[in-house]
Amino acid sequence: SKSLGNLVFVRNLRRMHDPRAIRLALMAHHYRGGFEWFDYDIDDAITRLDRLVTAARRPRGPNPAPTLAAVRSALDDDLDTATARDAVDLLAGGILAGSGNYPTSASGLAAAAALLGIRLDATLPDSWVRTT
Repeated sequence: SKSLGNLVFVRNLRRMHDPRAIRLALMAHHYRGGFEWFDYDIDDAITRLDRLVTAARRPRGPNPAPTLAAVRSALDDDLDTATARDAVDLLAGGILAGSGNYPTSASGLAAAAALLGIRLDATLPDSWVRTT
């Protein structure tokens, strides 16, 4: 209940975290269902965002076309952001693992993330950038 002070407001999260990480955390849940916020939601999202940003800086990786198709398909399927987010993360994992030799992999990753409203090239205040 609100009287117990157990509500988490986005405006408060924004003071401490990269807005892209907040978005990634919220995407783990379907918009039609309720969910309970836990601190590990944002911790997981920060780790995921770090992986995406790091992968987007790599020169080569897997073919990004299947990921772009998977993200579009998931979003077309009642805005299934959790599945779309996982598809983007899978491509990032492939890039980081050194799989594939497509020079368009990083730009494809950035395009797939952009479909979710996540800019991987954004310049952020130092207070939002994870250092550990």
